[in-house]
Amino acid sequence: MSRAHRFQNSRLGLALGVLGFLLLLSACASRAVIADLESDKAIIQLSGSDFVLADEEATRACRIHGKGAQRISHTCRDDYCISKNVLYACK
Repeated sequence: MSRAHRFQNSRLGLALGVLGFLLLLSACASRAVIADLESDKAIIQLSGSDFVLADEEATRACRIHGKGAQRISHTCRDDYCISKNVLYACK
């Protein structure tokens, strides 16, 4: 194998490795957990920017009381707003 082919293969391997890492990172980047639950409200702690995950978790939480979830507001938990608390009304 020539030096040019080895260089090209190593660049391809590096690119595929970086792509795989980025895909793994994006899959793990957002998560939502129930931080507080009462009969009339749910607070979901969201890490990342995927509010759909928070909406789904709030729906599961409010369903415990036989109610649906309606997003009200969110507050940032850090300076970059990567982590946030999302408030839902359970109606």
